Amino acid sequence: MAPRYAVYFVPPEGSGLYRLGSSLLGRSVRRGRRERPPEFSGIPPARLASLVGKASLYGFHGTLAAPFRTGRPEKEIAGRLEELAAGASAFELPRLRVAVLRGAFTALVPEYEPPPLRDLEARLVTSLRPLALDPDPLDAARRGTLTEGQARNQSLWGYPYVLSEFSFHLTLANSADGRLVAALQGYFPQQALGPLPFAAVSLCLQREGGAPFRVIGDFPLRGARDCGMPRPGDGPDMSEGPPGGAV
Repeated sequence: MAPRYAVYFVPPEGSGLYRLGSSLLGRSVRRGRRERPPEFSGIPPARLASLVGKASLYGFHGTLAAPFRTGRPEKEIAGRLEELAAGASAFELPRLRVAVLRGAFTALVPEYEPPPLRDLEARLVTSLRPLALDPDPLDAARRGTLTEGQARNQSLWGYPYVLSEFSFHLTLANSADGRLVAALQGYFPQQALGPLPFAAVSLCLQREGGAPFRVIGDFPLRGARDCGMPRPGDGPDMSEGPPGGAV
């Protein structure tokens, strides 16, 4: 089966947000290695891993173009993404907060979605679709009940939550467990939650089914350097994750 690619927003490796998010998920999507999870009072390690679930497989990220299969060479995909990124301007992502989405999972969401974010998502979804293979017809069935608009998106773009249905978020756990949500409210220090520079997009790869996603390239947006925004990979290496200890 063909590998899957995705376009994500992945915070810079040296940022506190990336360090804490990767620790929570137990894996660095940039380094492809395990990270030491935090300790939450009343949530045993095995329980935390179960609540995080498949979010660990995808790594700490915000989706811009959902995973897709393609028969095109990787060089072509990367080249197209480089062009698209260079045609979009860097911007500031508003402050993030912990929220439960669709009553099913926990994520960080911005206070609002600035127009440049929605424009970038639309540009990526519509421009990369010609490179993708047609989605598996069973994908829609596995997603359960979709609205008319979501079903149309699934058919046209291979994913239901795009364009008018798009909602930017960085997944923290595949669960809406109340105890975990409460713990996460105090897990991220305010300075780590932004506002944040949105200066690049990341191309990620899943080599085979069930394998973890891994960042294989970062592509800067126009003006990232000029406005003083660090790009992924800038700054000190802080990927070891936070020290263990009760949170």
